[in-house]
Amino acid sequence: MNELVQGISVPAIEEITGKDIFKNNLLYIPEWKRGLSPYEIRSLFWECQLNRCLKSENRLLKQEIDKLEIKAAFYKKQLVLESRFGWILENCFL
Repeated sequence: MNELVQGISVPAIEEITGKDIFKNNLLYIPEWKRGLSPYEIRSLFWECQLNRCLKSENRLLKQEIDKLEIKAAFYKKQLVLESRFGWILENCFL
């Protein structure tokens, strides 16, 4: 685990943080009880990316739903008006 991320070495990270955060091939975060393996770190990264992507998709879908609700209200209003107009014409010619 000399290279956690391509191009960043463990000694460089320890120099930046000022602490010995790597032990037994695990990354120890100060407030956490156990260390993280490289696979867990990678998994956390992908979960964060997925979360961001899903939030963006959710926002776009909400916008689409709002647009469709406006269209549905318009067509409902048109249907009511046309049915009333048809009823009036039917009564006029009977």
